[in-house]
Amino acid sequence: MPVLPSYPHMGAKESDVWRAFLASGHAPAGDVYYAARLGTPLPWNPAQGEYMRALIHATSRLRVDAVIVAGDVYWLFEVKIRAGLSALGQAMGYQLLFEDVVPGTANVLSCIVAWSSTIDLPPIATRCGIGLYLVTSKWGQHWNEPAFSP
Repeated sequence: MPVLPSYPHMGAKESDVWRAFLASGHAPAGDVYYAARLGTPLPWNPAQGEYMRALIHATSRLRVDAVIVAGDVYWLFEVKIRAGLSALGQAMGYQLLFEDVVPGTANVLSCIVAWSSTIDLPPIATRCGIGLYLVTSKWGQHWNEPAFSP
């Protein structure tokens, strides 16, 4: 029997990664939102009809996997099975897009949560201020705290 995902916009394996992170004690306490839409939607022309409007609304914007609102801090999470530089780019881009959607938001932290990563990702994520939680790797569990942008 196939394993079904438990969280919106995450597959079954990503859901397992997210559950492991939530159980780790590193997740901040707060309200959790899934598949938060960010970025600019494709333009819609009323001549395209309501079906196309609904389709564009449902599919044309980027989605950050999870957002936890803890007090006045917004934590953005990108969940991967194996993270590399593309996950870093997503985390950085989502942070900038979130700041555009919620103007004046200074307290935004971006994190990547994954089973494992490429060998170069942890030091680069640290230098970029992106949090990184690895459920497992050759060196065991790993947690880099995210940092606020200057």
